[in-house]
Amino acid sequence: MKMTCRYTFKMKLHLPALEGRKRVLGADHLDTITSLDNLASCFNDQERFQEAEALYQQAVEGRKRELGADRHAP
Repeated sequence: MKMTCRYTFKMKLHLPALEGRKRVLGADHLDTITSLDNLASCFNDQERFQEAEALYQQAVEGRKRELGADRHAP
């Protein structure tokens, strides 16, 4: 139960952060992409692997667009 509450708390932080950054900064801004990655991590921690994978893939593609395909993310 404690872990479920923790994940619920994380979701309440990461989802609005992602939505706000998309609205203010745009979907391809690196801070927005970081928020996308954070939300994916939260899904992964909850063993919601398909949702996590889709978000991770979006983050990877966004970083490729913004940083270039040959640049490695930190």
